[in-house]
Amino acid sequence: MHRYKSFFIFIILALFIGCISYSKPNSKKVFKEGVNMLYGKITREDLFSEYPVWQDNYLDYEPDSTIIDSLSVPHPDLKVEIFLGTWCSDSRREVPRFFKTVDESKFVENIQIKLWAVDRSKSLKSGLTDERGIISVSTFILYRNETEIGRIIERPENENIETDLLSIINGS
Repeated sequence: MHRYKSFFIFIILALFIGCISYSKPNSKKVFKEGVNMLYGKITREDLFSEYPVWQDNYLDYEPDSTIIDSLSVPHPDLKVEIFLGTWCSDSRREVPRFFKTVDESKFVENIQIKLWAVDRSKSLKSGLTDERGIISVSTFILYRNETEIGRIIERPENENIETDLLSIINGS
């Protein structure tokens, strides 16, 4: 009887250790509102490592090359804040497209980009979403010299995100 008890304890312990080692180390996901999601200030690396489909969407997107050329001018006075939901299909589509656009145009080398992952209520504990008036995600807010110059909310108003970015930057 003691032999079976030891064997049973060994099996349970092995399964427990296996489950622990299988879980993703250093995950930044939180369980909130019944869903695992990223929440708070995150990085692009956090996003792409936790949600590989976002990386796939990045790789699949082909920005308009004529717009890319126009965006390639240095913009050292620009800053972008992105509010997204890892649970949101608009965010899953537009955020990777934004990064592909800025990478191909070298736009990202010249600007500061902050990413904020929000919950399904589109809020953050800090109150930043209320302060910024975030009611939908994804929301891209562009600033020039700390003054907001435009937003892209949920999806581009024009043909694509690169056209909207250029339009906002040029003040059109």
